[in-house]
Order: sequence, then structure tokens, then C-alpha cells
Amino acid sequence: MENEEITISESGNLANANIINSAAPQKKKEPECLDKFNWGAFLLMGLWGLFNKHAWLFFVQWGFNIINRIAGNDNFVVTAVFGVLEIALALVYGFKGNKEAWEKVDNMTPEQFDKKQHRWSVAGIICFVLTMVLALLIIVLSIW
Repeated sequence: MENEEITISESGNLANANIINSAAPQKKKEPECLDKFNWGAFLLMGLWGLFNKHAWLFFVQWGFNIINRIAGNDNFVVTAVFGVLEIALALVYGFKGNKEAWEKVDNMTPEQFDKKQHRWSVAGIICFVLTMVLALLIIVLSIW
């Protein structure tokens, strides 16, 4: 009973006492973004994984690319299989990434976590838009 606090009811009866165990683990408050889609985890899966204690995502994505290069970019089957696997993994982390990352957070408040994941989502969308603009520019310049 080293970390317990006993409060006795107004009548002084110990039978109605409330025992509060301060050593019991308290459930930490959860961030608001846990059920939201994480565009950063979806569009920047490898980098997001490195910075959110899921480094294996980076290495899996890197491995897919190396296997693709070894097999040759002209090998449609290998490219298709690894492309589908990578998109599936990105979708899983787009939907579940916030929950997975929150479970591995040590010293961050829910507000800080929400802000961090929001920044990743914005970064993912910006990178996607810039990539599309660059691709469109290359296509236009190559036709012209």
C-alpha cells in the first residue's frame, strides 16, 4: 500500500472508503488524428517510417526498388508485383499509420503528435503535387 491513498467517507466508515492507487498506470489521452488518413505515411512511406520509429518501412521500400532494378525495369511481372505490394503497404499505413506511430511515442503530448502527423500529411501532399507538376512540365516540354 505504498502508493495508495485512502479517502474515508463523511460518516467515517471504512466500509465506504475509496482506495485510489496512484501507482496504477493511467491511460494516456489519445490524439485526435488516430482515425484520420495520414497522407504523409501514404505518399512518403519510407521517410515517414524512418522518422516515426518504423524504419523497416524504409528498408522494405528500398528493397523493393533494388529487386526491381536487379530484375530489370522491363520485367513487367516483377514491376507489377512489387508495385502492387508497395501500394498495398502504403494504403495500410495511410489508414493505420497514426495508430502505429502513437503506440511507439514515448514523450510527446497528443497535441504535439497531431501537429507532427499533420506536418507529414502536408509534406506528402506538397511532394505529390510538385511531382505531378514536374511530370506535366516534362511531358509538355518533350512534346513541344
